[in-house]
Amino acid sequence: VTEPTCTAGGYTTHTCQRCADTYRSDERPALGHDYRDGICTRCKETDPSTESAVIASGWSGDLTWVLTDNGIITFSGSGNMKNYTYKSQMPWYEYRDQIKAVVLEDGVRTIGNYAFYNCTKLESIVLPASLRTITEVSINVQTPTGTYAEMQSNLFEGCVSLRSVDLSNCKELEILPTKMFTGCSGLETLLLPENL
Repeated sequence: VTEPTCTAGGYTTHTCQRCADTYRSDERPALGHDYRDGICTRCKETDPSTESAVIASGWSGDLTWVLTDNGIITFSGSGNMKNYTYKSQMPWYEYRDQIKAVVLEDGVRTIGNYAFYNCTKLESIVLPASLRTITEVSINVQTPTGTYAEMQSNLFEGCVSLRSVDLSNCKELEILPTKMFTGCSGLETLLLPENL
């Protein structure tokens, strides 16, 4: 049995025991892509219609960031995002009203102070399994596993358009501060890891 994929149909192959001839039956059409936030949920292919022009890009600590004209800011690399001591110091702050989605690719280990402060158009965030720390200067908690889980208590403050946050892959996170989503009046979905 060959299962259908996004681009190829599925079928059952039958082989004759005597002559080894084969034929197909139970043919099923290709499933087609199921794009969500520009990525197919089945095969992980990027939606070609969402390929966009780069508005701005740069570095933040160990990571590179790219903001495209579809409103997606993507952080990639291996390591930590820079901590900012004031909200306007983050290099993408001048574009905050254009940011609709944040994608942190696998390898990103921390989110820095004030990272998404007042991003009023932010609707969704995709966080990787590699994420260990969401920072804030004043909160520093050692977890039972011996790692430090630092949480930004006002990380998404003022993100009134934020509808969805997926923390389900963040197995190292053990505490969510009570003010993490202050002013996020549009928040509809918050997915947490099993350990929270």
